[in-house]
Parts: sequence; C-alpha cells; structure tokens
Amino acid sequence: MKKLFFVCVIFFFTHQKSFTQQPVYSKINVSIEDNEQLNILIENGFDIDHAEQINNGISFFVSELEQIRLQELNISYEITIPDYATYYAQRVAEDAPNLVDLTRSERVANGFDLGSMGGFYTYTEVEAKLDEMKADYPNLITDKISIGTTAEGRTIWMAKISDNPDIDEPEPSAYFDALHHAREPLSMAVAMNYMFWLLENYETDPQVQYLVNNRELYFVPVVNPDGYEYNRQTDPNGGGLWRKNRNPDVGGGCVGVDLNRNYGYEFGHNNSCSSDQPCSGIYRGSGPFSEPESAAVRDLMAQIEPKTAFSMHSTAGTYLMPYGYDTTPPDFEIYSEWASAFLNENDYTYGVTFQMLGYTSCGTTRDYFHSEEIYGWTPEIDGSGFWPNPSTIFDLVAENIRPLFYQSWIAGAYLDVQSHKQIGLATPGESFQFVVEVKNVGVGATAENVSVIVSSNNPEITISTASGYGNINARNRVDNSASPFTISLAPTFSQNSFTVNIATYQDGVLNESSDLKIFVGNKDVLFFDDSESGDFRWLASGNGIMWSSVTDDSYSGTSCFGDSNGGNGVNDTVNFFELDEIFDLTSTTFPTVHFMSKYAIESGDRVYFEISTDGGTNWIMLDEYHNNELWKQFSYDLSAFNGANDVRLRFQLNNNQNIPGDGFYFDDFEVADYDRAVLSVSETTELSELIIHPNPFKEQLFVSFPSEKIAKLDFYDLSGRTMPVQIDSTGETSELKGLGDIEGGIYFLKITDIDGTVIMKKLLKI
Repeated sequence: MKKLFFVCVIFFFTHQKSFTQQPVYSKINVSIEDNEQLNILIENGFDIDHAEQINNGISFFVSELEQIRLQELNISYEITIPDYATYYAQRVAEDAPNLVDLTRSERVANGFDLGSMGGFYTYTEVEAKLDEMKADYPNLITDKISIGTTAEGRTIWMAKISDNPDIDEPEPSAYFDALHHAREPLSMAVAMNYMFWLLENYETDPQVQYLVNNRELYFVPVVNPDGYEYNRQTDPNGGGLWRKNRNPDVGGGCVGVDLNRNYGYEFGHNNSCSSDQPCSGIYRGSGPFSEPESAAVRDLMAQIEPKTAFSMHSTAGTYLMPYGYDTTPPDFEIYSEWASAFLNENDYTYGVTFQMLGYTSCGTTRDYFHSEEIYGWTPEIDGSGFWPNPSTIFDLVAENIRPLFYQSWIAGAYLDVQSHKQIGLATPGESFQFVVEVKNVGVGATAENVSVIVSSNNPEITISTASGYGNINARNRVDNSASPFTISLAPTFSQNSFTVNIATYQDGVLNESSDLKIFVGNKDVLFFDDSESGDFRWLASGNGIMWSSVTDDSYSGTSCFGDSNGGNGVNDTVNFFELDEIFDLTSTTFPTVHFMSKYAIESGDRVYFEISTDGGTNWIMLDEYHNNELWKQFSYDLSAFNGANDVRLRFQLNNNQNIPGDGFYFDDFEVADYDRAVLSVSETTELSELIIHPNPFKEQLFVSFPSEKIAKLDFYDLSGRTMPVQIDSTGETSELKGLGDIEGGIYFLKITDIDGTVIMKKLLKI
C-alpha cells in the first residue's frame, strides 16, 4: 500500500509541475552512523554523489517527493535550506556588490565573461560564444558541429581546436565535455574559458602554440541541452536544480535519465551504483546508451579516438578516476602520477569514488572511457554549490586551466624530470658530475628532440651546456649517464648551498622545470634508502593501511615509500613509519636529512616528520604536510641536535573522518653530515648562520636574519607541542614575545626560509 501511495504522489507532483514550475528543492542534513545507512539512501535512488561531508553525516538536496520518501523509510533529517530558489536569489543579490570592478587573472580569457543566468551562459549564449570563437580565430577552431539531437530537438554541439581544425590530422586527440548534469553550469564555464584561453594565447605563448599545432582538441560544452534549458525556463536567473535529461516518459509518469549512469560499460552493475527507479535522480535509463546524448558522445569517441578525456562536473573540488562501479582503481600508478602533477595548484583531492566517498557509481563516462582505452577523469570543479556566487566564477575557472592544459599535453608526449644523481662532492674550486633522468609521461606520442638544460643564477657556478636525449617513447625514461652534466664551483665559493633549475624541452619547447638545492662541503653519508630493497629498515605501526614500500610512483628507480599502496588512504587513521636506525650525533658538524617527496593530503589531514632524542619517549615535529605537492626536495638541518647519541626519525599520518587523499610519498631518504671547513668565508645571510640571542633566554628572544628571507618560525617544547608565542618580524630582526609565562627547560625553534630549507635550533629557558 505504501509503494502504491508513493507512485501516486509521484504521478501527481510530476503532472502538476512538469510544465509549470520546477519542484521546490531543500537542502537537508542526514546523520550517517554506518555504511548500511548510506546504502539505504543509494538503493532508494537518492543522488548523493555530490553530498557534502558534515560532522556526523552528509548534506544534500532533495525535492518534495524525496522528502516524502525519506519519511517512508523512517530516515530522520534536518532541513537547513527550506527553499533553495529563494535562498539562491537572496545570495546572488548579496553578492552583487562584489561584481563591481571584478578583476580577472591571466588564466581567465578576455573572451570569457559572465552570462545572464546566475553568471553562467545559457544554452543560446553558448552557441553565440562558439560562433564568436570561429569569427575571431577562423584558422584555429571549427564551426560548431552537430553530433546529435536531443529528445526535444536541440543540437548537441562540438567544436575542435587545432592548427588545421577542418582537417583530420594524424595527431593525438584529447576530449573535453561538460553539463551531463543540467544543474552543474560551472563545468561548462571551465570548458569555455579554456577554449578562449587557448585561442587567445596561441600567438604569444610557445607552449600553447606547440600544443595546438600538435593536438586535436575536441569540446562538447553542453551534453545535456534539454535539461539545461529546462533549468533556464524554471529559474531564468540561475539556481535551477534539475539534474537529468528531459526524456518525456521514462515510466511512472516521471521525466529524465541520468546521462552519467547511461553509458555502456558496467551499465546497471547493481542498484547501488545507479537506480532502476524512473523518478530517481540517478535513474540509469532503459538500457545502455538509450539516450541520444550519451549515444552522441559514444559515436564521437569512436570517430576521434582520443587518448585522454575530461568529462567535467561540479561541485566537490575533486578529480574522480575510474572505476566508479568498483572499489579499486585500474592503472592507479598512472592516474595518481598525473593527478599529483596537475592538481598541485588548486589542491583538489583525487581518487576513485568508493575510496574517497564510500559509495559506487556505474554506467559513467570515466568508466566507459577507460574501457575504450581512453584515460578518463570526472573533474568535480570546486565552488559554493551547484550555482556558486557569480563573483567567484572567474577564480574557479582559472584554477582549472592547469589540469586541462596538462591533460591536453599527455594525450601526446610530455616531459617531466624523473630523478637526479650527483656524482662527486660539491666543493669550492672543484667540479662534479650531474645526471638527470627524464620521463615522457604522455600516452599518445614519442617525445622528439628531447633536451635538458641545467642552470643556476649564481655567477660562481658553471654548468656544461644542454645535453641531448634523443627521442623518448611514451611512458619511458631516459637519462644522460653516458654524458653527464659537469657543474663547477669557483675557488672563492663560500655559501653552504646553491640552487639549480632543471628544465625539459621537446622540439625546443619547454615542458616542465624544477628547482633543486645542492649542498656544499665534504659529505659523510650516515644513512641512505631509495626503497628499491623494500621497507625492512623501517617499522610500520598504528591502524588503517600501513606504510610500506609502494609502486604507485617513485622519484628514482621503480618504488618509493608511502602510506597507502594502490589507492587512497582511509579515514580515522593514526599510524607511524619509524626508521629502524639510531644516529649518534655526538661528533657531527652539520647533520642534515634530505628526501624527495610528493603528497596529496586532504586539508584536514596531516603528515608529520618527527625527531626524538630520548629513545622515542618524546617526539619533536620537524615539519608537517597537507594539500598537494609535486615531487620536491625537502632538507632539514639537525645541527640543533649535535651532542645527542640517540636520535630517531619517523613519519606520522593522521587522517580524520573527511575525504582521504592519495597520501604521502617519499624517496631517496638520506642522513648526511657536512664538513664545511672547505668554505673560505662564513656567509652571514645563509640560514644556518643566523644568530639567535640570548640563549639561554628569560622573557625575550631575537632572531637576527633578514625577515623577508624567513617564511615561517615555529616554537616547540621538548615533547613537540607548539607553544603559543607571538612573533614580530621587521627588517633584520624577528622578536619572539610572550616567553615569560612558559616553564624553564629545553625548547626548539624551527626556522623555514623562503627556499623551503628548515633548520632547528635548541634553546634553553632559565
């Protein structure tokens, strides 16, 4: 009887509101105690793939009908926004003053502007913008081309950008689409801005010109014109929350199919990853590719055969990789390698749906793409809801230029620095050899005429000219060990270190570059581990997934150390990775820890690098890591611990209950002592030569060092707790205040300079 009542209610509301006004949507909070409660929501057709994580559950949008269904299921909920349309209109009105003198960064194209629907283009405005691109750049983009027609007779438009756009050249193809879901206009805005950005920068940016000349870039900015136009009809000023297409009768008097559940690979895998209920927001349709929109994309893929694809959505600030229907990702080592490279600028998390959010989705574009040997992603563009404030649109599209640009490159060939090796010591008046390994991280072409340039802006450093690397096949590495660079230091060189830049080129066009600090002095290596022999020299403990030697990625060789092999970490994790080596620093001079690291850590999670001098009873934090970072060199001066005979090192991972990230990777872990007696002059501007006074101290402490060269000062007690002190920095001096109330004893001051070098200074409070 209850089921019949629900169907009748659906029929009444659908026929009352389908052609007059959109149903009222509310935002609700639902407490989630376990996965079973989450599965009940999914199996009953609630589209929670964009749910926000809250402290004790999730927050998402529901229609009036879905509220009735929640009541039938005896699921309690709290309404936080009763009528989203009213809420949205008020929010846009409050945002209006922010649109005055709105500025745009260099990554917001001049041709991209705000549209008439909540700051977004309407379907008609998208058509006009595609025509504008063709009129302004006739030699770089095609006319808009129909790839299909919707149930209501609207055209699904595609345009191609290339140097010969109207000719099918034998070049790698990359594909981009948006607006599978009609309530996610930010996806379309990102695509349109990127198209304009490429066209506008072609003449002046060598990288853009090379890319456009050597790729076929295909764009479908509105996959779901009917659903998007329906939102314009019901909410012409923006804020419409219709999701599906407008298939007029899918059963039960309901309308629409979720196009991102309608693709053929693993279509209808089960009723958790998509719904068989026609009124559900994640209704998968009557069969794979039953909808003209998904069939049009399928047919286009067969025609253009892209190597990579982005099917863009919003608004979670994540990049989802395949598979959505399964719990483990395929080719995670490739997807995670790329993600850490293209997401470090916007700090989005990445992974598969299940690992990140605890549920599955099937019949999706990314799964279909991967099944067709296309490396496909579902970017979920960040923002404050499906319809973010108009004043934020420019920033949101700008922060996604890098991922789209990178995806365009890796469809063919793209070069990155893989690793480096220093052969010999860096000492004044001497030379050493330097080997750089380069990787073609792309999947669609051989990188031709590869070269590497190693340079330094220090006039006392001389480096041999660029070394030719020949051609590098897709996903392969090449180094110059047969003919290394030679780096020479002048006899008068007096600094503790210097920085070199390593830049990769194909056909004379810059791809990637990175900076590396080289330390000067006679070097005694106390410990080195590159992970190639496993993790037997480390002790893993705690809960969740254990740290280990992993093969997801590496800086050198084929493995490194990490906290979660083969995928993302898990929530509620506290675990440790302690080096099974005890160091005696009673006779060291400048002991230093070096390692290479990359990481993708959700902003609420942390990884800590810690040191102990008392057998592991107390641990002092040397550094903490969160958000995203490419492979980067980290160095820590341990001279504050000279004299200690029981020095231990470890990493600690703390994951909270929000989305877990890919995690923390490190490689080429080294502890070394440097004898810098070879330096003829003591350089007062070197970080290791700063003056801290008085020490011992009572109520005041001063750091004499140019404040503009200090990025951060941290003050810790012996147990590693951060102490609440005030730091005032002006000119050549930084003063630490508020020290009078702390107890007497040993403390540590951590100084991080603008180059990222970190040293610790031991202090005594009397």
